[in-house]
Amino acid sequence: MLKSVGLMLFLSALLASPVWAQEFDTQGHADMAQSYMQQGQYDYAGFEWRKILAVDPKNLQAHLGLAEALVKGGFIDDAIAQLETARRKNKDTDIILKLAELYEKKKDYLSAAQQYDGILLNNPFNAPAYRGLRRIVPKLPKEERNTYNKQLQTTANQAKIRAKKAIKLGNYAEAARFLEIVAFFNKNLSDVNDLGLALFLAGNRKEAGQQFNQLKQSGKVRCEIKANASMVLLGQGRAPDAAKLMEDTIGSCNDPKLKPALFNNLGYIYEMDKKWTKARFAYERAISLNPTFTKAQMNLGFIYQRQEELDKAVNLYQTLLQREPNNAEAWNQLGFTYELKDKPKDAISAYKRAIAANPGYKDAYYNLGMLYKKEDKMDEAADMFKKMSDLEFTAMENPGQQQGQKVSSGNRSELFHYVDLFFSDPML
Repeated sequence: MLKSVGLMLFLSALLASPVWAQEFDTQGHADMAQSYMQQGQYDYAGFEWRKILAVDPKNLQAHLGLAEALVKGGFIDDAIAQLETARRKNKDTDIILKLAELYEKKKDYLSAAQQYDGILLNNPFNAPAYRGLRRIVPKLPKEERNTYNKQLQTTANQAKIRAKKAIKLGNYAEAARFLEIVAFFNKNLSDVNDLGLALFLAGNRKEAGQQFNQLKQSGKVRCEIKANASMVLLGQGRAPDAAKLMEDTIGSCNDPKLKPALFNNLGYIYEMDKKWTKARFAYERAISLNPTFTKAQMNLGFIYQRQEELDKAVNLYQTLLQREPNNAEAWNQLGFTYELKDKPKDAISAYKRAIAANPGYKDAYYNLGMLYKKEDKMDEAADMFKKMSDLEFTAMENPGQQQGQKVSSGNRSELFHYVDLFFSDPML
């Protein structure tokens, strides 16, 4: 008996020691808790989460996991009490969001609103808290409802302003963060369209597709939105579906001012699907509708180069440059066409004009450097490559400095540079 008591005291001391705490396998217990949750053994899961909290009282995963286990086990009041305690020790936003969610589940909307509002006081643009508050406001008493509605409206207006600034700077991920709030408040097609485009330009093509699917399910939409949806399909690698939707958009669009852009977009879709003849026809159709359409002319120039119709490419770029003598990309492409025609002197002259038009245009330095190297002018080539490298280092050291003034690198996958995308607000 004495030996048993001694052993228990020894084990208790060992469990309370710092050495044990250091060796405690937090991740192992968390994995075990997750396994129990998947098996529906919520009491065992809660036991594992409590083990973690006994060692690490501020462990966020354990607090949230324990609350979830309690809710799944039917003890929502206990889950709320547990999170209220956790909130006092750890004011993490995820804990407060979960707490608000549980109050909302209990239909204690005023308490839920207070939790969401507490987050928004520190971060007015926290999208989950904003959505939560917006969702439950109609269920609040009239006085609180009016107060929160005014707050939500003000935040949405501010988010719209910030989204515009972010888009002009090319910060599309940030713009999407603000537009999510705008779209959720207003719940209109135009704002969902803008959110979808911002997500698309930020590289979140799956989420962008979800937004445009939502738009298509809403019924009749403007042809600009259908055109945007088509480009999102292209960005997802679904060129045939994109072409079909763009063709349908062109057929149903009655705005003559919009048709050139739609044909240009269709040409780009065909080009990405390697249907060169169809792409050429679409670009030529766009230019016939708008003879000064720079994007379509540049796109058609690429097709002429690919199909080795170099004289046509030269004439096209020269015509464009008569209208836009400072178009660095057109000078660069003219120089490349002269290279293809084996006219190095004319190519060098055109590349230099591209650099003069835009001293920050890296492609022109690279092309000129490669041509100098081919001509065995190694000093001149080294000078061009150094200048290109200096530009790259400057961009790395000053990220965002050139945002909003981007010139295409010539990479045809940068579709937004070669097509038109339509935000609802012309200011965007």
